[in-house]
Amino acid sequence: MLLDFTTLLVLNLIVNVINLGAMTLLWRRYRDRYAGLSFWTQAMAVHVLGIGLILFRTALPLFFTAVVANGLLMSSTLLMLAGFQGFTGTVARRTHNLVAFAVYLLSLSYFSVLVPDIDARNICNSVIIILVNAQTCWLLFRQVPDRMRRITFYAGVLMACYVAVSLARIVILLSFPRESALFRSGLADSVAIASFIALHVCLIIALALTIVRRLMDDVLANEEKFVKAFQLAPYALIISRRDDLGVVEVNEGFCGMFGHSRFEALGKSLPTLLWPAGRPGESLPPEAFTGPGHGEKREIQAQRKSGETMIGELVSEEIAIDGQAHVLSTINDITGESRLRQRLEELATTDSLTGLPNRRFFYERFDIARPLAGRRRTRMAVMSIDLDRFKSVNDTLGHAAGDAVLVEAARRLAESLRHADVVSRFGGDEFVVLLTEVRGVEDASRVAEKIVAAFRRPFEVAGRPVAITASLGFAVFPEHGEDLEALLKRSDEALYESKRAGRDGYAVAGWPGG
Repeated sequence: MLLDFTTLLVLNLIVNVINLGAMTLLWRRYRDRYAGLSFWTQAMAVHVLGIGLILFRTALPLFFTAVVANGLLMSSTLLMLAGFQGFTGTVARRTHNLVAFAVYLLSLSYFSVLVPDIDARNICNSVIIILVNAQTCWLLFRQVPDRMRRITFYAGVLMACYVAVSLARIVILLSFPRESALFRSGLADSVAIASFIALHVCLIIALALTIVRRLMDDVLANEEKFVKAFQLAPYALIISRRDDLGVVEVNEGFCGMFGHSRFEALGKSLPTLLWPAGRPGESLPPEAFTGPGHGEKREIQAQRKSGETMIGELVSEEIAIDGQAHVLSTINDITGESRLRQRLEELATTDSLTGLPNRRFFYERFDIARPLAGRRRTRMAVMSIDLDRFKSVNDTLGHAAGDAVLVEAARRLAESLRHADVVSRFGGDEFVVLLTEVRGVEDASRVAEKIVAAFRRPFEVAGRPVAITASLGFAVFPEHGEDLEALLKRSDEALYESKRAGRDGYAVAGWPGG
């Protein structure tokens, strides 16, 4: 007797229990990340159970220690194959393996119960190991993609070793048949079990290496995807340190948008890079990248290397790189969109002919000025202005001449007012003025006189003078009304009173009840 068979089985059991514990830890850590780990854990669990049944040979019937125990040991090979199929994402039919396993169980039962033959049982065990592990080798060496093949290489070599040991066991059993009892080990059992113990020790190492290599491959793949996404993004991406906003990386989108090369950008302060030094007070504050709301979109002004000012949409998020806090800033060039939006807003609130604010802008400005006047206890005046005999200009000289008069009228009105006041063209030759912060009718009357006097100077149209005067009426807030509609109504009434009085003058709205 070369080695004590029971000692070998106990040693085998200890190794497989350790493997089961290690595999359980790997399964708990990576079960949600990789498929197949549960099959590997189950394979080691049933292997431990099978060896345990064999060791309890004196307390259990032969059927359990020979058929059930060996069936569990061999089923672990099927579970290992299923685990590798799941881990590599390979879809395979298992019907032929189930049929082969059923034939194996029948043969095992026959040589255990009906015609007891230890060598025949061991040959059956070796055949099923060869059949299943050969499929595992074919899967790992031929079926999986090249990238996965590099990951599972060591596991594939180990499965090939299982096949080689089983083949050697068959050769030994056929070459040196024996008649010894089950627990009186011969050369085949000693060599096989010792070899399997060594392979079991290597198995958990191979599986752990397979998982680790898969993790490293995933990290590299994700890093590659990130680098491609970072560099090929159509907008500017900048990574800077959280503490001093020193730039550590920029993408090609940034270089194309701002005109700086990567080496010109690295190491510079991000706010200074976006708005270079030499223009004090105009660089972006650090709070734009790290302060409250830094994760939200905000519109900024930045400067290209050429000196051209651009408008960008900035979003900054804090990220961790190698355990250090960094800031990932994204800038989208919205210069064209911003200018278009500004132009559309201007068109929506500006009279296209005279360039004066239109009715909409006037209403919005009044809504802003009204509560301010209430808090400051000041007055405002709303003036309605019409050009006298303007229709005759259109009829005799044409609409082009009329437009020229309107443009000149708008200019004279603007010159007659303060910067805080608003003059708006409501339509035709109708203009409306909002005077803010006036002390009362006296202040408004002085402005009205100034406007009427400005229109008494002749207008020159197509090289010839044209006599145009203005009629004006105004109402004072809050004496004549507290909302714009009321004030416009009262100022219009005063305007018509001025026209009835002979034009070229102004009138004040009557006092309430007057």
